Amino acid sequence: MPSVGTEYPQMGIQDFASVAGAPYDLDDEVRDLVRAERVRAALVHLSGNERCAIELAYFGGYTYRQVARMLGETDATVKCRMRSGLRRLRDGLNTGR
Repeated sequence: MPSVGTEYPQMGIQDFASVAGAPYDLDDEVRDLVRAERVRAALVHLSGNERCAIELAYFGGYTYRQVARMLGETDATVKCRMRSGLRRLRDGLNTGR
C-alpha cells in the first residue's frame, strides 16, 4: 500500500485571501484551522486502509476508481473503505474524538 503523508502544503493567511479574492478575516481563518486540526486528529483513529483511501481521494484529488487502481484493489473495495472511513470520521468528529 502506498504511504500517504499527513503533511499537506501550508499556505499563509495572505495566500488564502489572494486565491479566494476575499478580504482577510481572522475569525474565519481560526475556525478553518481548528476544523482542519480536528479532522487530522480524527483521521488517526481510522484503519490504515480507510485513511489511505480517503487521503488519496480527498487530499490527493483522485477519484475512487483511480485510488482503486493505485492500491491494486477493486472499485467496490475502495468505495466500501471510503464509506466506512467517512462514517467513522463523522462519528469521531461528532463525539469530539
